[in-house]
Amino acid sequence: MEHGVGTTFHMCANLEGLHRNIQQRTASWRVVTDAKNRQHALEIIRAEMMKGRRVVPLGDACEGFSYETGCPGHPPATTTTEAT
Repeated sequence: MEHGVGTTFHMCANLEGLHRNIQQRTASWRVVTDAKNRQHALEIIRAEMMKGRRVVPLGDACEGFSYETGCPGHPPATTTTEAT
């Protein structure tokens, strides 16, 4: 898909970077949903990495989401108006 002006991209987190930042305490472990503490957050991230995932969505995965590259980009929403 060619990315043009207005293309929508959904956010994702790089697991390797997130793991490193939580481990070095430069990011809060609370960004990991369901984590009970820092160690548990690191375990959750490692489990995702063991599945071969590089990134995870921040929120629900969008259509076409890749756990390797993230959101592929989506065309801008179009609105139609009727003349009255």
